[in-house]
Amino acid sequence: MDPCSGNCVHGDEMYGDPLSYDGSKCGCIKCPNFPVCSMWAPPWVFDIYHGRCGNCSGNFRKNLIFTTDIFTCVICLEETILGVCHPAECGHRCCIGCFKEQWIPKEPDNIDPQTFGMNRECTCQWCSLPGIPCQGSINRWELNDPVAFRRWLDVNDAHTNEWAEGLKMRPDPAACFLCRANVADAPSNDWN
Repeated sequence: MDPCSGNCVHGDEMYGDPLSYDGSKCGCIKCPNFPVCSMWAPPWVFDIYHGRCGNCSGNFRKNLIFTTDIFTCVICLEETILGVCHPAECGHRCCIGCFKEQWIPKEPDNIDPQTFGMNRECTCQWCSLPGIPCQGSINRWELNDPVAFRRWLDVNDAHTNEWAEGLKMRPDPAACFLCRANVADAPSNDWN
């Protein structure tokens, strides 16, 4: 099997579906926190990051505990089967969707540059992906219409800054959303 450098066309969100990929086309393996991070990586990545992918090592610094019995999520109050325990090991758990929302807030969508007049007539592989204009298209637009490009950049920056300010108002995800127990105080803390 060929060596692999990480999420690839077989198991990357940009190209494929990491949740349905079975690992059969490359040497990558699933992160132990896969239900949350959806990350496939080559084995050497897990050696570097203490048994986890780089994202999970930075976000959680531990392997999460997943449950598979029927329970009611403490956040959305929906009945579900697959749950994740809070990393503070306080006993509280929630569904995967709510956990992701608490720990890994979705990045803001960029404002579509085409609404500001960018012409995306390009045949490269990136332009075939919906919503992702390639850097070449953006560079040509900047050269051909710098005023419209600057206006788009300013609006996009303001949008991103507004998202970042809202993120500061969120409660600290390291503290349990119910009892405020903190990850740093967890009994089996392996934050290394």
